[in-house]
Parts: sequence; structure tokens; C-alpha cells
Amino acid sequence: MSKLATYTTANRPSASSNAGLMIFRTDTNNIEISDGTNWQTYLSDGISYSSIDNTKSIAFDGSDDHVLIPSNSAYGFGAGDFTITFWVNAATYANTYNCIFDFRYSGNTANPAFFISQNVSYQYYLYMNAIPHNYASSPNTSRWYMGAAVRSGTIIAIYLDGSLVTSGTNNYNIQTPTSGIKLGHHSLNSSNSLHGNIDEFAIWDKALSGSQINQIYNNGSQIDLDDLGALNQPLTWLRMGDGDSGTTIKDHGSLGNDASLVNGALIDNSAP
Repeated sequence: MSKLATYTTANRPSASSNAGLMIFRTDTNNIEISDGTNWQTYLSDGISYSSIDNTKSIAFDGSDDHVLIPSNSAYGFGAGDFTITFWVNAATYANTYNCIFDFRYSGNTANPAFFISQNVSYQYYLYMNAIPHNYASSPNTSRWYMGAAVRSGTIIAIYLDGSLVTSGTNNYNIQTPTSGIKLGHHSLNSSNSLHGNIDEFAIWDKALSGSQINQIYNNGSQIDLDDLGALNQPLTWLRMGDGDSGTTIKDHGSLGNDASLVNGALIDNSAP
């Protein structure tokens, strides 16, 4: 029997590029099978989960364009648990602080905001109540990364590409973001916005485990979040262009709280 061809997620063909069955071994020795529509991954431990056909993201020019998620009381976590995941690909770090998401509104600094910067003190970090939970390294430009922020009890954990990179104590009261949630744009300072792309943004009102975060990362290929099970479905899951049209970004989570493109943010043919 001949050995299966080995691919990485970077050079794997699109699931829909061939109507027939495709099977190959990944660079991490997992087996992936395509039925002509979706990929199914079989891990070395025998657990399987499916990738999604992901070809779009939202592009931001680093000025005032953004995605706006309308305010909803479900995002007011209080001192409770939460998880936020995203994929980001920065074109440049032209601004001092390049914002990925921001739950804050005027006068509220306890709500979470996530940034990437070249500042030695604050590089890849979650900002809450004037406290940065910082990983002292900036992701490279022109490369996709998956990030996550998870609060469980009083512990906040920050992940990069499925791996824990920093953690700390955090019990701040997260109030309902009455001005909504902005992606790619600083809520309080328009000069600190992202020049680059964001994809597959999701919010939970519970803490996902480290193994679940790594499962979502899936060696660089976002999974279908339905595979996390009925008890672990997100409040909000924006596919960020896939299946979207016009200026509406559909929420595939339990809230159905559709977002919108603002000030020229664009659906782009780029994805992890």
C-alpha cells in the first residue's frame, strides 16, 4: 500500500475544488478526508471533527472602518466566565495600538479590549480596567494567527495559535457594552485601529478549556463550532464574510445578533 501524500494546512486544496473523495495525511500525522464539500479531520487519538469551508474575512484599512456588533445584555458578563476567539492577519502595525476588538464605551475601562502593538510593554494583550494581560511578543505581519481570551473564575488566560501564552488574575465587572462591540477599531480612540484582516470571531458566556481552544485552532484551520457540542455553542459567531453579502455580517451563534460593516470595512477573499 502506498503512503498517503502529506500536506500542511497552507497547501491543502479547497474541499470544494474536487467533487470526488480526497484523503491525505497532515504534517502532524492526522488523516483528513474531503467529500467534495467539507473536510473531516481524524486525530491521532481517534477523535474526529470537521473543518469549515472558509474563504472570506473582513479587511480593515487602519482608519475608522470596523464591524459593529449591536449591544446585547448577554455580553454583560459581570464577574462571570467568558471566552472570545478570533483570527487576525495584520498587514502593518502602523498605529501605536492596533485594536482587534473593543467592548468598551465612554467611561468604562473594565470591559475587555484586545490589541497588538510594537510597544515593548504592551504587545499582544487584553486590556481590562487599565490592566494589560500581556504576552511580550507581537505576531508577525502578513500571517494568520488565532487568538483567544478566556476567563474562568478569577483567572484570565490568553492563547495564541491554540497555546496558552500568558495568564493572570482578573475579576472585573464586565457591563453591557451599550455602544456595541467594535472589531478592528478602538472604541475610544480612532487612531488605534487595525490595518489587516479579522476572521471567525466568536463570543461565549462560559470558559472553554485549553483543549477546546486548541481544537478550534485545529492546526491552523478553524473547525465548525457546532462540533464543540450543544452545551458549548457560542452566543455570537461571525463567519466574517462567508455566506454574507452587502453590509450585514450574520451571527451564527445562539443570539442571532447580526453585525454590520461600518465606514468601508470590506469582505475580502482571504482566510486562514
